[in-house]
Amino acid sequence: MTLFDALQTATETLKAAWAGRQFDGEHNPQLEAQIILSKLLGTGRAHLLAHATDDLPGETAVRYHELIARRGTLEPVAYLFGEEEFYRRKFAVTRDTLIPRPESEALIDEALKALDGTMFWDIGTGSGALGITLALERPHSLIVASDISSAALTVARHNAEQHGVTDRVRLLEGNLLVPIFKELGAWLKQTSPEQVVIVANLPYVPEPHRPLLDPDVTAFEPGLALFGGTDGLDLYRALFKQLYQARHDAPRTVRLIMEVDPTAEKILPRLLKEEFPHASTEILLDFKGRVRIITAAFPLRSKR
Repeated sequence: MTLFDALQTATETLKAAWAGRQFDGEHNPQLEAQIILSKLLGTGRAHLLAHATDDLPGETAVRYHELIARRGTLEPVAYLFGEEEFYRRKFAVTRDTLIPRPESEALIDEALKALDGTMFWDIGTGSGALGITLALERPHSLIVASDISSAALTVARHNAEQHGVTDRVRLLEGNLLVPIFKELGAWLKQTSPEQVVIVANLPYVPEPHRPLLDPDVTAFEPGLALFGGTDGLDLYRALFKQLYQARHDAPRTVRLIMEVDPTAEKILPRLLKEEFPHASTEILLDFKGRVRIITAAFPLRSKR
């Protein structure tokens, strides 16, 4: 079987598997057949076209057929290969973690505006892509990352080891800020750092939007990391309350960088100001022109 034959067969397989389905995003059988084969062979798609008449080894052909069959069930490509690229680096992912999205890279861009040496908290770290990227981009900063899922933290620890940052990324299991203040509360009181930058990509999809998501997402990615209650903001409400309750032990000022659903544009700033009236907020759009990030800066307590 040549590469061309394999691609043709795979394209027809995906077309048949997806016939009659409606998708929110684009599902191009020919393109996806090429992407999966190029990843399997470790080449670019251009190589496939330039070597279309080359033979595909038998074992590779069997593996390709298996991967195409799985993709036919809508299993995301990232899960097929157990990795996804984020901020120019590869991160391991499993079905216990969300797949990092390009839109989330804007969280890193915003966080990197902070001074070198700033402490970063990555809340709801999942695969660790955000916290580990910050550690790599800011080698003189301390990163503390938390997640309620022990399975997700196992993946994050693996990624931290792979990227050589286990000495600067503290991974804690628990509900949002609770493990941070439980384990670092005394240290925070003693050192009293001036500022912390909190990066949060919490579950934010409103539950009523579940039917609007592609089945690639709802059938395979963890719902625990996707849905944030009726308006998508349950976890952010909890985050703000925890931050307020721990304000006397926390750094003096906070900058929050939050990924949100576009419907949160007006609601989230109001919820934040209920706890922190002096918070100033900013709305940022993603590369598709949709509301994606809300930032906020505010004092937690006055200087002693």
